[in-house]
Amino acid sequence: FAPPLVEFYGQRVAEFTRRQGEAVLIAAQIDTTKGAEEARAIAKVVGIDMIFIDAMRLSGLDVERVEEAARSAGKMLGGLLVPGCQAEDMFRAGYKLVCAASDQSLLAQGSRSCMRDLRSAGDEDEG
Repeated sequence: FAPPLVEFYGQRVAEFTRRQGEAVLIAAQIDTTKGAEEARAIAKVVGIDMIFIDAMRLSGLDVERVEEAARSAGKMLGGLLVPGCQAEDMFRAGYKLVCAASDQSLLAQGSRSCMRDLRSAGDEDEG
């Protein structure tokens, strides 16, 4: 994002830059057992705002370990929606960000939809 220089020239550049820094969220994703084991150290890193948990790749014990480390360090929790859970459950558990779909699943779903549309259009042309 590059603001027009005329609009943000001079003093306004410093203000714009300061505000952009406030708008950045830095998250560390933990998705391995080794990461879960190091969760306390990771959560203590200055500048990290959120610990993002990929619970699909972790055991229940690892997820609990990471959640506790994040809470102890005062970091926000984020993660992928766990199968069988509702987003509301995760928000009640203290998560501030819950991703209900991944880029991979959205791309696959979009591709399937596109192929259905193309096949349907081809069927209409033949008829």
